[in-house]
Amino acid sequence: MNKGSKLVMNLFFISVFILISILLYLTISFFASGVRDDTVKIGLILKGGRYDAGWDEANATGAKEAEENLGFKLIIMDNVEENDEPLINAVNKLISSGCKAIIFSSYGYEPIMEKYGSEYADTIFYFNAPTGDYKNFVKYSGRIYQARYLAGLVAGKSSETNHIGYVASFPNNEVIQGINAFTLGCRRSNQHAVVDVYYTGSWSDKDKETEGAKKLISDYDVDVLTVHENSNYAGTVARDNGIRYISCHAPTGEDNELACVYTDWGKVYTAVIRDFMRGTIERSRGYWLGLEDDYVGISEISEDVPDYVLKNVEIERNEIIKGVDVFSNNIKDTEGIMRCRSGEIIPDNELAKHMDWYIQGVFIRDAQKEG
Repeated sequence: MNKGSKLVMNLFFISVFILISILLYLTISFFASGVRDDTVKIGLILKGGRYDAGWDEANATGAKEAEENLGFKLIIMDNVEENDEPLINAVNKLISSGCKAIIFSSYGYEPIMEKYGSEYADTIFYFNAPTGDYKNFVKYSGRIYQARYLAGLVAGKSSETNHIGYVASFPNNEVIQGINAFTLGCRRSNQHAVVDVYYTGSWSDKDKETEGAKKLISDYDVDVLTVHENSNYAGTVARDNGIRYISCHAPTGEDNELACVYTDWGKVYTAVIRDFMRGTIERSRGYWLGLEDDYVGISEISEDVPDYVLKNVEIERNEIIKGVDVFSNNIKDTEGIMRCRSGEIIPDNELAKHMDWYIQGVFIRDAQKEG
């Protein structure tokens, strides 16, 4: 064999060796990627279905938006009851799937997890307005009461009977914040307005919400209705009775809709999870995000609302963004007790944990017990 032939053969074997090496590297990389996945995984637990056209769908959609924004992997478990066994099973499944953080979207999950929180010290739990003090518990929420205040400005000017109905779930701090803020807005735009509240004792019960809406309309001459529930069942009653309606979480698209109050969960979850991925979690004070950067807001305002009302809503919105608190200056409760004096504001800790009273102008028409 001459020198030329040997050179060709050597080059051939070298080429084969390089090709085999490349194929081996790609094969190892391929299978290694299947075994090791460094993608951050986040779990989301929902009480209802992820397509409920209300609270749960808004949270699921927002979390998916955050997933697209940040590049983590979202794992959703929906229709998880607020009971120990189904909740713990869901938590364990998510952790087994590699989730290092879990978001609990329902208010009722946190008391259950307080009993087990110490068993999951390596997992960060995000709760909507929690009260627990475990190191791995982080609170997050939108200041939806700010948007309800703006909606109250619209409702007060839209009522001719001066009776505005409010179908609500439970008398907890968040719900009472919303009722009080909404009433402040109503009475700021209409000093004669009162807010008639019907509690259903449930976050989602079509029959109870329908019953409450009908009762408020028939017994208290309500001509504007709003809701703090997971769904907008009361809106159907309002539509069928020719009553103006302010929706919650998602617009109904009906002609009787005056406006919709919402939390932009895409923005909220993006802000919260971005910090988790960076390792800069706000553990001590948590996340309570409001009108700044449109974390919460009011949308779908009807064309029937006069321009001067829209202008007033915008003025009040800008004032809140600048730092004027909804709960400030001369607020009395239904017993006539001064809860906030001129020049004062009600601090966040009081709002989050101790707002168990109602401002003047609120009337509780029915308070059903839980369950």
